[in-house]
Amino acid sequence: EVWATVIHYLNDVREFQHALDLFRRAIDSVAEKQSSSAQTALMAAKDSLNQISGVNVCVFSLSEHGDLLSQWRAYCPLDGGYSIAMRTAILRGILEKQGFRLVKCTYDQNLQFAIARQMMEEFATEYIQKYGQEDCTAERFRAELSGSLRYKIYSVAPRFKHPSFIEEREWREISQPISWNDPAFSTRITSNCIVPH
Repeated sequence: EVWATVIHYLNDVREFQHALDLFRRAIDSVAEKQSSSAQTALMAAKDSLNQISGVNVCVFSLSEHGDLLSQWRAYCPLDGGYSIAMRTAILRGILEKQGFRLVKCTYDQNLQFAIARQMMEEFATEYIQKYGQEDCTAERFRAELSGSLRYKIYSVAPRFKHPSFIEEREWREISQPISWNDPAFSTRITSNCIVPH
């Protein structure tokens, strides 16, 4: 049994916020060169990032390094821990059956920004193709656009890590968004809070 933790309860609680901040910057960058109708759609997308920040995406972290001192210090109790190796192909097959994806994290902020910018350019292009020069109302965004955009952001944002953690060379099992009502949800108690997983 593996416990995948809600991303907002990881050791670095700012991690997911770091990814959303990159998307905010990408939206501002893309909006400068768009028509007014695409700009309103992009600003609606930017506003929706506040809702995305509270979504339940669960992750389980793995490292390419089997024996890294900083990992032992950061994540093991004082009385010891274990390093467990897994075959990627087997792990990937098991995860897919449970609705998880296995992805490699990226630490390069320029690459992260380029990915976020490309996604927002594609969003603006799709909006213009579908609606032309019609302004994007908040109702239209919620009803027709927010779901697909959120899904794309959920699938990418948990892969973005701050460059200061590059030594970890992390891979992650990432879930689809999960409702608090999901019977698979549970909690565990740590020294300072209750952690959903």
